[in-house]
Order: sequence, then structure tokens, then C-alpha cells
Amino acid sequence: MEIQTNNGRILGEEKDGFIRFLGIPYGKATTGRRRFTPPRDPDMWFDTLDCTKWHKGTISDPFDEKFKGEDSLRVNVWVPADAGEDIPVMVWLHGGSYLDDGIDTKYAYGDDMLYDMKTLCKDTGCIIVGVNFRTNVCGFLDFSQIIDGYTNNNGLRDIVSALRWVHENIACFGGAPDKVTVFGEGSGGALALALLQIDEAQPYFARIICQDGGMMGYTDLGEAKHRGLIWLDGNMNPTEDVLVAATSESLMRLNGRLNSEFNLHQIDCFYGPVVDGDYLKEYPIRADLSGSGKQLLIGWNKDAADQLFGQIRLGIMYKSRRFLKPVMPYQSESVRETVAGQTPGFPSKSAYSQILTERQYAVPSLLMADANVRGGSGTYVYRLDYVPKALAKKKYGAMASSELPLLFGNAAVMNGIRIDPQEDEESEKIGQQLRRYWGAFARTGVPSEDWTPYDPDRQPTMLIGGSGRMTEHPLGGREKLYLEDNGKLSLGF
Repeated sequence: MEIQTNNGRILGEEKDGFIRFLGIPYGKATTGRRRFTPPRDPDMWFDTLDCTKWHKGTISDPFDEKFKGEDSLRVNVWVPADAGEDIPVMVWLHGGSYLDDGIDTKYAYGDDMLYDMKTLCKDTGCIIVGVNFRTNVCGFLDFSQIIDGYTNNNGLRDIVSALRWVHENIACFGGAPDKVTVFGEGSGGALALALLQIDEAQPYFARIICQDGGMMGYTDLGEAKHRGLIWLDGNMNPTEDVLVAATSESLMRLNGRLNSEFNLHQIDCFYGPVVDGDYLKEYPIRADLSGSGKQLLIGWNKDAADQLFGQIRLGIMYKSRRFLKPVMPYQSESVRETVAGQTPGFPSKSAYSQILTERQYAVPSLLMADANVRGGSGTYVYRLDYVPKALAKKKYGAMASSELPLLFGNAAVMNGIRIDPQEDEESEKIGQQLRRYWGAFARTGVPSEDWTPYDPDRQPTMLIGGSGRMTEHPLGGREKLYLEDNGKLSLGF
């Protein structure tokens, strides 16, 4: 099937119940001096562009030029067959701690891709758009205070550019430009929330779904400059000409090591959005959202931090109180001691997992919900309690990202464990439930008739999996333990 977009004609592939277009450019290649500057619109093309094959993902470490490259500012689009016009649109922002991933990442065995949105598209009746954007050093490291002409938040700028492309082109696919829901997981969820504080983005979306996002990786200008200098020093202080001429592989070489070393001192993301007061005006959970009109569905996985603690081997550190500071790097000593004293089993691996889950995911999610309700917009909160059998066998809980194979209906390997919703009847059932909730929210702004809207006093929260019902005060009031004397959550330096 062929469609005419603003930049040229594209060829997609008709499948069973949907039509798929892969690798549609929304920006020029980010090579050379464009690596650290805002995205530029793609040139027109005059022959029909073949969009039937998976494209390369964004560059990350480990680098493989067969699967990753710097001509990756592209979107993938799934359209329900015979869906007509004015179809709601869901725009996906992938996670990966701002380090890696991409919509073309191959997580699964066989030919399936985790971010193949065919099942989500068919079950929700929505057009699904997956966005590739710059990550790590090119997307979320701030050289703007060090090298003239460079900009910060380039990954966010890519996302806004992609949303503008959706706004201007999605009607060609039958989509409604005024019915766009941005949804993301992990760092992708945090980026979705950042859009609330970017003026340029406001016309391009109506709703947000944030899965395990919180405020992970956000920094202010001072800390952002500090991390930029750390990166440059670790690379022997290259000149601008060296940064421009470096191969993609050499540019990626230090990413993983720096992130690992950083996490020895503070468990957070080395890369991330920069709250500069200009492009990204404020931390979303601290912002005045009055009149924004953006409906929000936000939540976290009950044992989110199990994912990280399953990847790193700290042994005796889990039994040491000294590990508390890296787990709560931005909190005062009094807050750290208060939380530790009221966490069962502290110090232990399970206690640290609970604290990190609350500090990085749960508490920011509740505070974000508070802010959105204060701004006058409809808000819904969930907690995912369901644990796939494959994870339960390895003694994991409902860790971060574990909902993705269920939501998308695709097998994936996480922490070395294969999660396949097709092999587990209960997982398939939870996946269908997630798709119903997400699709209903994208269409109407209400995930379910039996889902109580959020209010800060009672904190009504849908438990997905487990009891499968509404509850109130999902943290039992523990979120107050994390607040400083001024009543705020400390977010950075």
C-alpha cells in the first residue's frame, strides 16, 4: 500500500488486520556537526520510499553498524485495516535509561521484535507510531555549556520533531492529529512527562501514559555541565573537530563504562533531560500545570528495582548501610535514616529494592499525579503487581519493563529470562487487560468505567494483576518518608 506524506510517497506492507510502514524519516541523519544540535527536517524524495523493512536503530554501546547508525531519526507506523478516518493515535517512546534501545531493537527469539506493535494496533484500534530518537552522548549529554553552538536535550528535541511530523502527516494514514497519546516506559515515560514543560510540544499531544518513568535522570544545568566534563575527561578531552570526525563506534566506547562507574556512587541515569529553564522549563512534578488540559495515566511496577538488582552483583554490599547513599543519593541524611528505619529487613537486597522502587518510581508517580490533578486535568494511577511465571521461577517480582512483553504481545528476554505471553495463559490475559486499558484511555481519556479517577487525599490506584481491584494509599503513606523538611522530594544536586 502506498501513501503520500508531506515529504514524499511511501510504500507500506499490508498484513493480517493492519498495515505497517517502517523507517519513515522525520529528520536528517545526525552525523558530523549535526550530532549535538537540534534535528533538521528531512529532504523531499521523489521516488516511492520502500518502508517495508526494519531500519537501523540509534547508536549505542555495544555498537554494531549492521543494526545501528546515525541516520535513525525515523518512525514506524501501524494502521488498523479498514479503520476509516479520525483514528486515535498512540506514540511510543522506548526506555533504556537514555543509554540504548530503539524501536528496532531485537529482544525476542526468532523473527519477533519487542516493539512490533501489530497486536497493540489490532486490539486497541489505534494507529501506533514508534519513535527513534538520539540517546546517550548525542541525545542526553549536555555540551551546550562547554562547546559553542551545541544544544542540550537533543533527544527531547528529536521527540518533539517526531510529534510535529505526526501532527502534520498522520491524517494521511487516517489518524486524528488532535487525538494523540504519548506513552513510554522507563526513561521513555520520563521523557513523555518532560513534554508537559516544553512549549513547542503542547499542540502535538492530548494525553500521556507513563509506565515506570518518574523523574529518572533529570538534572539541572550545574550537574549537567559536570557530567559533560566527566565524559570529555574520560575521553582525553577531545576537541570539537575530534567529536565531529569520530566514528559512531568510537563515540559509543565509553558510554557503558561511565554509566556503571556513575552508579557506584548514585543509582540513577548518567544521561538524561536537563531542566534549563528555557527549553525544558521545570521538573514536571514541581510545575504549575494549571490549564494544561493533558490527561494522564501513570503508574509503576511493584518491584521495579528488581530489574537493576538482578543485573548487578553487589554481594555483601546489600548487607551494608553504606549502600543506602547510592540508593538515595539526592536525599538528606535524616531522610535516608528515616526511610531505612521504617523499611522491613533493612539492610538487605529486598529492602534496598523496595527503597529504590519507591524513591525512583512510586513516589515520583504519586507526586506527578498530584501535580496533574492540581492543574485540573483527569488523572489515573495504577500499580502493576503481576509477575510472569518465568520471572517468579527465578524469584523476581514485578520488575521494571516486565509489562512490555504482555502489553505488546511479543516474547522478550529480560535479565536473561525469556518472557513469552503466548506460553502463559495468565500473562496473555493480563496483556489483553493492559491493551484494553491503554486503548480506552487513548480513545476517551478514561481507561475503564470501574477505574476511579485519582485524587491526592485518597490516592485511588488500580492494582493490575494480584487482586485486580482499586485500592487507596498504595504505599501506605510511605511516600511522606521521602520528603524533605520543605515538603518536597529532592530530585538532584
